[in-house]
Amino acid sequence: MILFVTANPMTRTILLLTIAVTAACNSSAPPAGTTTAAPAAAAAPAASAPVTYGAGFFNAEKDDTGLIWHWMGQEGTVTLPNTGRDAKLHIRAGAPVANAVLRLDLNGQRLDEFTMAGGDFEKEYQVPAARLGNAATAELHMVASEVMAKPEDPRKLGLRVFSIDWSTP
Repeated sequence: MILFVTANPMTRTILLLTIAVTAACNSSAPPAGTTTAAPAAAAAPAASAPVTYGAGFFNAEKDDTGLIWHWMGQEGTVTLPNTGRDAKLHIRAGAPVANAVLRLDLNGQRLDEFTMAGGDFEKEYQVPAARLGNAATAELHMVASEVMAKPEDPRKLGLRVFSIDWSTP
């Protein structure tokens, strides 16, 4: 309900006509006497949740092209929100050392362990809700068997993480 208080009856009439015309133009109802097809059901997109880079990760870096990543030392922890539903974990990263082994543990249980060829890679995991436990968050712990050290950089670098996406289907 909209209430206008005005002493001028002409102003009140113009405002009411404007509201009526606006409401008619914004109506989603089809004109009288027409039929429309029911809209196709769209698949709901996966809901992506933010992750938190914790201990073992350095601040985000960016190159001249706009590419952003986080370096991890020998090991690092990522906090994932627990939605209580099955989830998908998608990791895009780069291995600075060829043939290093990367171990991934989710809530203290082994998720994967594999040899990184060197260079960029992607991994995707389907995680059942039962694996997440009852806590508000889940913990992804990552450990690289080898690290790289550059003379001009005092850090020991085990993994370059471009993105960790955590979503529910």
